[in-house]
Amino acid sequence: EDLPDRRGQLVGVPGTAETQDALGSLLYGQSRYAEARPLFQSALKGRIRAFGEDHALVSETLGHLGDLDMATGQFGEAKTSYGRALALDEKRLGTKDLGVGSRCFHLGKCLMAMKLPKDAEPLLTRALAIDEKAFGVDHPAVTRDLDALLETYATLGKTETMESLRTRLKAMHDQAAAAWAAEMTPPEPKPASTPQPAEPVEPPKPPKPAEPLLAV
Repeated sequence: EDLPDRRGQLVGVPGTAETQDALGSLLYGQSRYAEARPLFQSALKGRIRAFGEDHALVSETLGHLGDLDMATGQFGEAKTSYGRALALDEKRLGTKDLGVGSRCFHLGKCLMAMKLPKDAEPLLTRALAIDEKAFGVDHPAVTRDLDALLETYATLGKTETMESLRTRLKAMHDQAAAAWAAEMTPPEPKPASTPQPAEPVEPPKPPKPAEPLLAV
């Protein structure tokens, strides 16, 4: 059986669990999902063995596996990974931490992909509340949460709530567009100043003639 060292390295598997997770993330970013999966799986195994089930690095790799499963349409597997990561983060960080809000959002989106809007709604609502408290009401993360909730309400047929949310989103998008337009508009050139005529310069006065010397 593979045994880890203190860094989570597994015998027979090149690199540490940290390296495997980083390489898996790189391959995932290049859409090389089939190559990324065994690296994430090995990293998860190494991190659990090195640090235990409840470590932050275990949650990190679970999140990466969830992202990979979402990208490949394996929503059931993604739900399991996201759910485990959320439970770990809630245990370590509490229920209102910003990282927990991110886990709620991703699990909620996964449940929407599985056509489970009733299960997704409370998670997305939690994500919105956490992000609004952390960032304020006009942050891009809040807009992302509202977009996801709008889709959820539309699926559930919550017309009044959906229209209220749509109005709020439109105002936010309009405000962002106006701010972007103002930033991209070059400043108006200042009018050229009219040169002032130079004041006339008086010619220098001729020196006074020297007084004659008195005869002795």
